[in-house]
Amino acid sequence: MKSGNEKHLKLLKSPAVVDEKAFDEFLTRTIEEDAQSKTEQVPTSIFDNRKRWIKAQDVARELGISVRTVYDWHHRPHRRNTPPELFNKFNGHLFLSTEALNLWMTQQANRRTRR
Repeated sequence: MKSGNEKHLKLLKSPAVVDEKAFDEFLTRTIEEDAQSKTEQVPTSIFDNRKRWIKAQDVARELGISVRTVYDWHHRPHRRNTPPELFNKFNGHLFLSTEALNLWMTQQANRRTRR
């Protein structure tokens, strides 16, 4: 699919475009379509635009919790029912999967609303 700018340039170069009103309507319509497609891609979670694996310090900063709490999730998974696929250790650093974190946080929120 061509971007809006490519469509506009093609029409501007085309000798067949003579009706300014139709051209203005077309531009307005394509700009609205571009705006709609951009709004459909709005992230639903704070971690949607992040890398697949992020450090424990970054997770703590994003969630407004201490790094110690994140490490507690890793060392005591039975207390918070943290999934094992959430964590990965590499070169002595603890990384968390953003996909697993989103899923786990959603499950925790749903569990609390049911109480």
